[in-house]
Amino acid sequence: MTESSIKEYKSIRKIRGGSADFNSLAQTCVCLVERHRRNPHFINIFHDLGLMEGEGSGYDLIYEKLSRDSKAYPEIESSYNKVDISLYSKIIDENSLKIIDYVSKYYELSQKEFITLGIIARNKKVLSTQLYKNLQLTDEERLRGWIGKLLKKGIVVSRGQKKGTAYLINPKLISNAQLNIKASLKTIEPHRLKALILEDLELNPGSSIRQIHKRIEDVTFHDIQKAVYTLTDEKLLIPEGARKNRIYRLAKKK
Repeated sequence: MTESSIKEYKSIRKIRGGSADFNSLAQTCVCLVERHRRNPHFINIFHDLGLMEGEGSGYDLIYEKLSRDSKAYPEIESSYNKVDISLYSKIIDENSLKIIDYVSKYYELSQKEFITLGIIARNKKVLSTQLYKNLQLTDEERLRGWIGKLLKKGIVVSRGQKKGTAYLINPKLISNAQLNIKASLKTIEPHRLKALILEDLELNPGSSIRQIHKRIEDVTFHDIQKAVYTLTDEKLLIPEGARKNRIYRLAKKK
């Protein structure tokens, strides 16, 4: 029912086909499978007998495995009669690997939760809108099935509200696990970020948001922009100039 060949690569793995058996993928460096569907009735029978998985179900297994191993997610290209999937063997973030190894030892998580945890751990902090996109979800209700228990168990915490909600690994979990993970400004708390921006503008008065971001580049532009607007509303910063060329200075102390 399929014609397949197996080859080895040092840094890249490719799978070609409508679905993938990830158990065999884990045992071989590369599986190249191009499917020529000859009798769909046999496929349906084998699926009903539990002898093979449904089309597309292998993707979740791939994403779970790559999340656990902190490796890049697959690049997928599809055409009329085949799907090409590229897998890369390099670990992209040692810190996220430490976190996921610790969580897998002490918590029981579903496949969906491991995938979600992997996305959050490697990005340090993820906006809900970005998480929808990565998980290919359409609404908040569906997201709860992927992240609800991670929040309930205290593995992940949220900041902000509605579309501005961001998810990150619970700092207390990292501290309690003693994983020796280097701190990242991506997860800096809002009040600390505001203090950092005030300090930056004291040293560099008359800076635009983009210039501030260049100096504090580990923090996302969105977070810096939000903090600057808040500081302006609180009368701690004074804006000058038109919107496109606007710069900010510290308000004079009374």
